[in-house]
Amino acid sequence: MFRRSLNVHSVQKREATLLMNYLVKLWRQMFDIRAGEHVRTWAMFWYLFSVLMAYYIVKPVSRSMFLTKFDVDKLPSLYIVIAVAGGVFAYLCCSP
Repeated sequence: MFRRSLNVHSVQKREATLLMNYLVKLWRQMFDIRAGEHVRTWAMFWYLFSVLMAYYIVKPVSRSMFLTKFDVDKLPSLYIVIAVAGGVFAYLCCSP
């Protein structure tokens, strides 16, 4: 009985190892992260995640604050101002 449970345990351990090896191989095929790049990659991931989360939280808050002070009819002009400001900012950042 003990030998059978030990045998089952070793089979489960081997299957888990094979699965882990497969997942590691799949991960390396999908993302070409070389040795020494893990910290930088995770830092970039968390930076992008934080920026996107802040954007999706700040955007509705700013629109609702605008609508508490101004009428709904002025909302399209806000969109135009944001587009022009974004274009100017992008031009200034990307110009040599």
